[in-house]
Amino acid sequence: MQPLTLLLTTLLLLPQVQSLCYEAFRPNFPSCTGWVALGYTCVNDWCIIDSCQGTCMSCATEYPSKVMDLSINRCVLPTAVPTAVPTAIPTAVPTAIPTAVPTAVPTAVPTAVPTAVPTAVPTAVPTAVPTAVPTAVPTLVPT
Repeated sequence: MQPLTLLLTTLLLLPQVQSLCYEAFRPNFPSCTGWVALGYTCVNDWCIIDSCQGTCMSCATEYPSKVMDLSINRCVLPTAVPTAVPTAIPTAVPTAIPTAVPTAVPTAVPTAVPTAVPTAVPTAVPTAVPTAVPTAVPTLVPT
């Protein structure tokens, strides 16, 4: 199956999502109560449902193009999820498989170890010593 055909087939298999969601942030609707009793899913101050229940027009916000997302308990734009996984497997296979294997192998491993060692070590030690030491020590005096 060609990639374009596969894409079009996958798009045709997508579910037709009925987008509608009602969302209520309870502090925004102080005169409303009973969301859970009407079937809303409520987490903390957020309540959502996918159909109008109770006085949904005055106690929730309608989002006609959104769906419920229970993982965050909010109304969100729908994402496309295929209902079926394409079963066609690409059948194109390589017509030739390389058969040559590299045969070059090192013929020798270096065995020599460097033996250069310094022939002389400096023996002179600096002997210069300061001849005068400052005797004045600065002092801080508050002003």
